[in-house]
Amino acid sequence: MYPKRKKEIMAAQEDCKKMLTKRALASAAAGLSPIIGPDIAAEEQKGWKDFGDELRRCNQFLKKNYHYNPGRWIQMWSNSGLEEATKQIVKMPDSTGLEWLYLKHLLDLSIEAIVLKPEYREMWEAEEKKDGVAYRELCREKLKRLGWKDTEIQIQS
Repeated sequence: MYPKRKKEIMAAQEDCKKMLTKRALASAAAGLSPIIGPDIAAEEQKGWKDFGDELRRCNQFLKKNYHYNPGRWIQMWSNSGLEEATKQIVKMPDSTGLEWLYLKHLLDLSIEAIVLKPEYREMWEAEEKKDGVAYRELCREKLKRLGWKDTEIQIQS
């Protein structure tokens, strides 16, 4: 099912380029902005790009300085996309990654702490309204159970 040889990979890449070009041309003809791709467009539109960039920086920092690689999280991100993977992690009652960050006194680098940052408040408010899930409250409760006391990050209703 997945391409294994270089020739198959190149053919799949070319097919993707053709498909995106057709979509971009169709949307331009309709007078709309080009559709880059559903995941990229959604992330750009909602601020997910900045959120993802911050998570990537945290992952790189942890890997470089602590030799920690959140493999399960990266796999979820790869399989489900950033938005869905983040929501899954937030809804989990416990995770080994959060526990590891707690033991190293690095909770500020957790997904949960980043979700609570003021710059992502509007993005998460929209997700909470859309899904009917209090993601920020779940994050705050998880961190609170571990004794996290960041006074800068307050959930504003």
